[in-house]
Amino acid sequence: MPFIVKANHGCGQFVVVRTHADYRRALRVAPKWLERFYGGWLDEWHYRAAKRSLLVEPYIGGMALPIDYKVYVFGGRALMVQMHEGRGVCHRWSQYDRAWAPLSANAGATLPPQSLDAMLKAAERLGHGHDFLRVDFYELDGKPLFGEFCLYPGSGLDRFDPPSLDEWLGAQWRAERRERSFCARIATYGERAAART
Repeated sequence: MPFIVKANHGCGQFVVVRTHADYRRALRVAPKWLERFYGGWLDEWHYRAAKRSLLVEPYIGGMALPIDYKVYVFGGRALMVQMHEGRGVCHRWSQYDRAWAPLSANAGATLPPQSLDAMLKAAERLGHGHDFLRVDFYELDGKPLFGEFCLYPGSGLDRFDPPSLDEWLGAQWRAERRERSFCARIATYGERAAART
């Protein structure tokens, strides 16, 4: 049965093991992933807190990597799904809103995953309490399968078409951060007032 070996603390650190040669490659490269700190060159500081480890999971794709559905969650509300397909061959991605209306110029008339509603609900539960979190899923037999969390999609450097989509996403994040900051100040004020009485 094919499986995938990947690091928990970085990006692009994986090997799909289908053959003995793949297995030997995984044995050779995976220890190197554990030796290196990931994220320092782009100041992705959350990676510093991750205990470096390897994950070994069943591989759910065929010969091609499976379609990846990346749900962008702001303050517990799923606002966008980025669909990745053709990875490892002809990688392309497109963005859709939560009703699967196209947001990006290259988004075609692709059908949504059967489990889109379940993905959105699960992403909102998992993203609750965070100003931003990307929650990734695959779909297997019409059911969502959790992939991973991401704090730094594309290291913050992905280009969006149209550029206004990037601006809109940034505005959602700034608004959520302002709201959290305001709520934190109110809570602190309330605690101080209670301490004085």
